[in-house]
Amino acid sequence: MSTAERIRARRLELGMTQQELADKLGYTSKSSIGKIENGNQELPMKLLKKVAKALQISPQDLIEWKDPEAEEAAQDLRLLALFHSLDSEGQADVMDFLEVKVNRMKKDISQQSAS
Repeated sequence: MSTAERIRARRLELGMTQQELADKLGYTSKSSIGKIENGNQELPMKLLKKVAKALQISPQDLIEWKDPEAEEAAQDLRLLALFHSLDSEGQADVMDFLEVKVNRMKKDISQQSAS
C-alpha cells in the first residue's frame, strides 16, 4: 500500500471527509486532499507531519517506515516470551537444539573458510 493509499485508508478509518482533513491542514478545498490521496501531489516532510498529526498516526506509520533494530528487538522479546512459557524440560530441549544448530553452523563456516 502506498503512502497516498494509507492516507486515504486512515482518513476513512477515522470517518473523516476529505473536506474535514483539508480544514485541519488549512486548505480551502478538498481537491488538495484528493490530489494527495491519488498520489498526484508530492508530500514534503513538513506536510507529511501535518497530515500524520491530523490523522492521529505517526509519520513513520503513515509512510510505513520500518526500524530494523526495533523489529529485531521485538523478535528477541517474542522469542524470550516463548522460551519462558515453556517448562524446564522444554527450555532444556530448546537449548540443546540451539547448541547443535550453532555448532553445525560454525563447522560449516570453518569448512568453507578452509576451502
